[in-house]
Amino acid sequence: MARMYEGASIAWTGKSVVIASTYDNADVCYFFQSVGASQWPREIVAAAGSTAPGVWANYQNPAIAWTGTSVVIAGTDSNGNLNFWWQPAGSTGWPAPQQVAGAPAGGVSYLNPAIAWTGSSVVITAADTNGNLYYWWQAAGATSWHRQPVVPDPEVRYVNPAIAWTGGSVVITATDGDGFLYYWWQKADTTTWHPETVAAGSTDVRYQNPAIAWTGTSVVITAADSNGNLNFWWQAADTGTWHPRQQVATSSEGFSFSDQNPAIALAGGTVVIAVTSGSAEGVLYYWWQPIGSGRWNGQQVAPILIDLSLPRPSDLHLALAVRDDSRQTRAMSGRAAGSFITALANPEFHPEYAAFSPGTNTLAVGSINSQDPGQRSGCVVVG
Repeated sequence: MARMYEGASIAWTGKSVVIASTYDNADVCYFFQSVGASQWPREIVAAAGSTAPGVWANYQNPAIAWTGTSVVIAGTDSNGNLNFWWQPAGSTGWPAPQQVAGAPAGGVSYLNPAIAWTGSSVVITAADTNGNLYYWWQAAGATSWHRQPVVPDPEVRYVNPAIAWTGGSVVITATDGDGFLYYWWQKADTTTWHPETVAAGSTDVRYQNPAIAWTGTSVVITAADSNGNLNFWWQAADTGTWHPRQQVATSSEGFSFSDQNPAIALAGGTVVIAVTSGSAEGVLYYWWQPIGSGRWNGQQVAPILIDLSLPRPSDLHLALAVRDDSRQTRAMSGRAAGSFITALANPEFHPEYAAFSPGTNTLAVGSINSQDPGQRSGCVVVG
């Protein structure tokens, strides 16, 4: 059986794009590419193995962020624990993990963490297999983790949370088993979570796999739904009002995004979203909307031309990072069959990069081979 990469997460450090993924759903791997480079060196953050006599751990679901001085990664393991790794800028190697939280009693496990940096603390959110939603934080320079339930004694089961920092508040979004889309915010230096319902699920539509970001003036959320549509909501700072849902792309237009994992970010004055389709063709798409315009512009980043024997794109996990200069965007997705597909937007065209600015549609896509992550293959240009 072919070994594979799964669950890609991506961030921008100011000098490099950094990626975390698991290899064969066991080892946590870290890739980085400096500005102007074309190779992707790989490091093993944590290898599957014995963590105690008679205890074996495989690692899963890594999430990555940049604190300004260190790359930080959160991930779960097969024993249900939530773990944390960090690497100071300019160094190599990864210390042994900190255990953010041990597995809850009764065979319960933590799943799918998300991580962010507030400027003074690393913050993590994750749900457990009982549907409880938690929040952890660790102040810069400290070693202790503080845990807080986002919803004490919940009456519903939360899944797939995402987290962001607005400059004044930590914000979290998640869905529940009935397809409702929720949002919570907590002001800096307080302990109260304020809940809001962004969109109600129903027998006709259920929302899935949200992603969240901050534009400087608004919180923005994107999520797929059970009908295959891709949706967007926004709330201006300190208003408490969610504007009506915008459909970025609809199933009536031939798209299908059910069970997909969209990513959202800010590129200057533009909100950008990337997602793979759930159709058999398995296409990677990109949309952008200048803030306040209300209009979504889309383009196909890459068709699946690298290996037509690969599984359907429901096996893809996608993440998006934006460079600090606000003109360059990099999107990455990890494929369960063992390849990464990258779409890199750059004001200048390079053979291994994608030339892109809103209003143009020239993109180049390359893959990273699972057997040799330092080598690119299967370059495709679309547009």
